[in-house]
Amino acid sequence: MAVIAAMLFGTRDTMPPEADIAQNTSYTVVIDPAHGGGDWGVNVHGIMEKDINLKAAKLIKLKLEKANAGITVVLTRDNDSFLTDAARAGFANSKKASLFISIHCDYSANPQAEGYKVYYSAGDNIAGPAGREVLDWTRVQLYHIGESMKLAAFISQYMQASLIPESGAGANAEANSAVAGKYRKEQSAALASLEGVDMPAVVVELGNLNNSNDLSYLKDEKTLNTMAYHIKEAISYFLKDKK
Repeated sequence: MAVIAAMLFGTRDTMPPEADIAQNTSYTVVIDPAHGGGDWGVNVHGIMEKDINLKAAKLIKLKLEKANAGITVVLTRDNDSFLTDAARAGFANSKKASLFISIHCDYSANPQAEGYKVYYSAGDNIAGPAGREVLDWTRVQLYHIGESMKLAAFISQYMQASLIPESGAGANAEANSAVAGKYRKEQSAALASLEGVDMPAVVVELGNLNNSNDLSYLKDEKTLNTMAYHIKEAISYFLKDKK
C-alpha cells in the first residue's frame, strides 16, 4: 500500500485538481449517507451524524457531477429517511455502479482519537467474475477487495494532500486547499454497511464526534466542503486509473 501511494503521489506537495477522467466514458458512483430517519447515528450535544453525512454526500455529488460530465452520482438517500444496509447495497447493485462510498462519522471511547479514517472490508481477494464460485450474497465484496484497498488508499492520500484550491470556490478557495482534520490511516474491518455491495467499496469516517476538534470541524460548512472536494478528487483519480 505504501509503495502504491509513493508511486502515485510522491511527496505531499500541492497537487492540481484532476482533469475530466476521459472522453466518451460513463461511470455511475453511489454515495451512501449513512443512517437517517429515526437512526441518528452518533448524537453529540444535538449534533447528529446522519445530518453531517447527508450534507457531505450532497457536496461530493455536486462536485463530481460539476467537474466530470462522464460521471453520474446517485445517493442512497437524499433526505432524512432510513434504509437498511441490505437495501442500500441492493440499490447500489441495481445501478451497476463503478464504486460505492459510505459516509459516516464515528464515536471513539477515547476522546483523544482525532481525525478521519477510511475502511475497506476485511478478507482476502478471491477470483474475479470469470471464475466466480457460489457465495452468500453478503460476501460478494470479497471479489473487490483489491480495488477497494486501492480506492481507500487514493481517498486517504488525497485527504492528506494540499490541493490547488478548487476552481470557482471564491472566498473559500484557500480553505479548500487542505483538510483541517488529522489522518487516522486506512484499514480493513468487518463492515455491515458494505455487505452485499458488488463493486469496489469503502467507508469514510469523517471524524470522531467525541473529539472536540473533530466536532468543531464537522459543524463547519467550510470543512465539509473541503473534505468533499478532496474526496471528489480521489474518486476522479480512481476512475481515471481504473479506465
